[in-house]
Amino acid sequence: MGELKVRFQHTSGGDPEGFQARVALLAEDLWDSPPMLLRRASVDWVREHPFLPTASDLIKLMREALEARDREAKRPAPPPGYDWAQSYCDQRNANMASNPEGRRDIEWVVVGGAPQLVPRVLAKEATLDRVAVDQVDRLNRGLRKFNAPFRYSASGWPFDVAPGDPDPTDPATPAGNRT
Repeated sequence: MGELKVRFQHTSGGDPEGFQARVALLAEDLWDSPPMLLRRASVDWVREHPFLPTASDLIKLMREALEARDREAKRPAPPPGYDWAQSYCDQRNANMASNPEGRRDIEWVVVGGAPQLVPRVLAKEATLDRVAVDQVDRLNRGLRKFNAPFRYSASGWPFDVAPGDPDPTDPATPAGNRT
């Protein structure tokens, strides 16, 4: 404010008390402005105008300076090797896993570089529960038909069948290999 007072004192037109009162009111109006922004706005004002500014003039210049700074600010670049799609999928899957009532039959995966929600095809997770003993034969027939990597034992619990090994639930398998 002192610099503005010195620079524009000659325009007071013979009324130094009125000029000092205007400068005092200007200082009072701008008391909470950040000093560096106010100084920059004052310098810009002096370069372009031959008269004492009002508080609104300086506030407008400070606001424009802040907006210009914000426009020029760049977002930080992600680290090398960062895959936004995989990160998105990992976050969504973690949210679903942390929810006790959340769905367990779907998951987020990256397909063609974009995140997609797809059905989960994990036999172990899909068959953690025991099935009724009277349903075992019917279920195993369907599992054999579609070459599923697991079967149900006679007691109703799931177990894995290794590729190439004989199917112990198949009636065509010798009795020694059946469960």
